[in-house]
Amino acid sequence: MKKLSKNKEYIILEIIPTRLSPDKGLIAQLSALKIKDLCLLDRFDYRLDEKLIYNPDILNMIKYDKDSFTYVKDKETILNKFREWAKDIELLIIDNEYTKNYLKPLKNKTLFNPFIDCVDKANQELIDNIQKYEKLSLNIRNAREYQRLKDSAALENININSNVGFIKQAERQSINARVQGGSADITKRAMISIYNDKEMQELGFKILLCIHDEIVGECPEENAEKVASRLSYLMMEAPKPNCMIPFKCDSSITNCWYEEEYATWIKEDFEEMGKDFQKLREKHPERSEEELKNILKRE
Repeated sequence: MKKLSKNKEYIILEIIPTRLSPDKGLIAQLSALKIKDLCLLDRFDYRLDEKLIYNPDILNMIKYDKDSFTYVKDKETILNKFREWAKDIELLIIDNEYTKNYLKPLKNKTLFNPFIDCVDKANQELIDNIQKYEKLSLNIRNAREYQRLKDSAALENININSNVGFIKQAERQSINARVQGGSADITKRAMISIYNDKEMQELGFKILLCIHDEIVGECPEENAEKVASRLSYLMMEAPKPNCMIPFKCDSSITNCWYEEEYATWIKEDFEEMGKDFQKLREKHPERSEEELKNILKRE
């Protein structure tokens, strides 16, 4: 690999083309940095007018930082402007071969992939260190040794994280997927049974919502106790005969879904408003005055 000279100017550049072949494609963007001893001296940022680019992927790549670029109508203008700006400074091309091909009309000396050897060497050193700590981790016996190994790796810019929590989470999710999936299947069968049940029809029950493994419905208030009992029975019978595992189902009777949580919310608002009932009515117009008073009277 050729070493870069000190006290000498170089230009690092990037081209985003519309096609890989310069004979068929245009330069959508040409960005370049003029450096000397790794200090930035100047920059060049030109783009082709977006109306001339029809590839949506290219448009997506150049949609950022629009105010920093100068827009022109053709590839030749970009190259001419770059020729004036770059003069005879050596170009460092660090990306694909097509960049070099697009710049053939220029007479500048080019150095292709000047840093690749350095990068490869650094990557190999990092890989070797990671493998070293992987082997050492196999002999960890307790939390103290784990922390000592982690601190040692940090000195070499290697971050070691325990994946025990991740594994436990995956185990919980695997079990939960079976449980929730089974519950969803049972609930679907229960909904069919409830809908077709003549007794529930006579009691005036109607299904309103299904939330996970919970069924919410409504019925005349005088039939609430009978409906609750019948609903629990139908839910427990739903998986049979495919699944004969016994389980229970609790039914509750409320005036609205999540009534207890809603009542707590109303009471908290009432306290925060200094027990001003008029303000409470204004904030909760969805309830009548009598309903709000009944909620506040509950223990």
